[in-house]
Amino acid sequence: MGGGGRRRTRRKFQDTVYPLNVTLEEVYMGKTSKLRLSKKALCTKCKGTGGKTGQSYECHSCRGRGVKNLVQQIGPGMVQQMQVHVEPGMRHNDKITFPGEGDQSDPDIEPGDVVIVIQVKPHDVFEREGDDLIAKKTISLNEALCGYEIPLKHLDGRTLILKNKPGDIITPDCVRGIVGEGMPQRRHHDIRGNLYVKFDVTFPSDHFLEDETKYKIIESAFPPVRKIAHPPNCEE
Repeated sequence: MGGGGRRRTRRKFQDTVYPLNVTLEEVYMGKTSKLRLSKKALCTKCKGTGGKTGQSYECHSCRGRGVKNLVQQIGPGMVQQMQVHVEPGMRHNDKITFPGEGDQSDPDIEPGDVVIVIQVKPHDVFEREGDDLIAKKTISLNEALCGYEIPLKHLDGRTLILKNKPGDIITPDCVRGIVGEGMPQRRHHDIRGNLYVKFDVTFPSDHFLEDETKYKIIESAFPPVRKIAHPPNCEE
């Protein structure tokens, strides 16, 4: 009769989670950060026992605790740093895991993982929606009617020139798109989302046309003003 028992799964220490603050530029371009992390590790002299087995002895290296808080040394005066590669296209709350690099306070328990959680800071110009970027631009009524050329600095430092020809009217909350100028995909950096520019149109202040001649010139450029016949006893 066969009776192979189940293999016991070795317990694992809890993971250590660190937030990593990055800019939208950094998740657009990618970057490598160096983190200096301390952790609890088993004392190498007493193997986590705190002293010699079967003897009344306290390990001086760990002071009888069996565990040491350490920053791993790789040589005299040198400290090992953990390199975190932030890939282009990573998103807010994405995780980077380093298996077995976390704390260990018991020789019978496997060390935990180090988990880096990406935290993307808000940007002054762009908002991200999936792989797309949204930018808001304010233009004057003159630009909305007569065309414009507006610079827009992209996340990689390039300057895009937004253009619109005269007569191609831009209304408030109008959105124009540029294909392929959004965020790169994390797994396929050559595939990018789109960039959408949402426009706000500012109107002139009241009584800006006190000059009758200028008023007539502008009035002549528009369709005639609607006029209605006023019935008797009409109130305005």
